[in-house]
Amino acid sequence: AATDYRVFFYNVNAFGDRGSLVKQFTQFDPRKRPWYIAAVQANTPVWSEVYTDFTTGLPTITASQPVYD
Repeated sequence: AATDYRVFFYNVNAFGDRGSLVKQFTQFDPRKRPWYIAAVQANTPVWSEVYTDFTTGLPTITASQPVYD
């Protein structure tokens, strides 16, 4: 909520310094993503199935782990 559900993607240089803005998404709530839900339900680290990433269009696999304060 602190970011107003916006996600920003930047180019980075070899040192990891942020460069130009590549893409911005609005209304991204990770709590609704399958990889987030699976980790919460399992209450342990999980791997997703291979899926097509919505930002890059590339095959992707996600490792997720629930973290509680």
